[in-house]
Amino acid sequence: MLVDRNPFAGLGLRRSKGRKNLQRPDQATVARMLQAADALTPPSFAAYLLTACYSAARPGELDALQLTDLDFQAEEVRIERQWSAKLAAITPPKHGSIRTIAMTEPVRERLLALPRESEWVFTTIRGNHYTASTRNHHWNRVRASVGIGNVSLYLTTRHFYGWYALNVLDLPAHVIALQLGHTDGGRLVRELYGHPDAAIARERTREAFRSISPVKPLVTKLVTAA
Repeated sequence: MLVDRNPFAGLGLRRSKGRKNLQRPDQATVARMLQAADALTPPSFAAYLLTACYSAARPGELDALQLTDLDFQAEEVRIERQWSAKLAAITPPKHGSIRTIAMTEPVRERLLALPRESEWVFTTIRGNHYTASTRNHHWNRVRASVGIGNVSLYLTTRHFYGWYALNVLDLPAHVIALQLGHTDGGRLVRELYGHPDAAIARERTREAFRSISPVKPLVTKLVTAA
């Protein structure tokens, strides 16, 4: 017998909101994270963490990033592959999202200063590219020292970039989506990654009114019938 309806529909079960309400770090917390990485981890991982925060590249994509993917003159980074922890192999990026992203100024400065130790941009002390297991040790030291709890590197950096680009840099959602590797025109940025900041929105509203010429109040002349 074919079932033509979902037997579990309409039961009123609470649905997970997924990642929508996960708290991303603010700018001050990210600054502390990067300071902790400089103090507690090798230069390669400190550069890795900064790049994750200010490029929106996924950790697996940064694991597999090669020097030939960097174009300092054009200020671009080519994302062509990732390290898949599940398969323990180099694979195309998630959803096949091979793309070219902007090399932002903080990333450019840090990568120019990073020693070239192998074909990989970010390397372990043995000269291999990072994997989830080899970088988690460094990430755990950073998050523990800053006190941000048991949060993943992926969610921390990607959610920060989405919020920062939307609320602080005021980039359009579709522009942020391209950097993130999304193809939905910015819908997911608005619904998930952006986390519109009410305090920033209020300040922008006040600032917009400060920048315009004062509006003279309208004076209504009352005419009394004789």
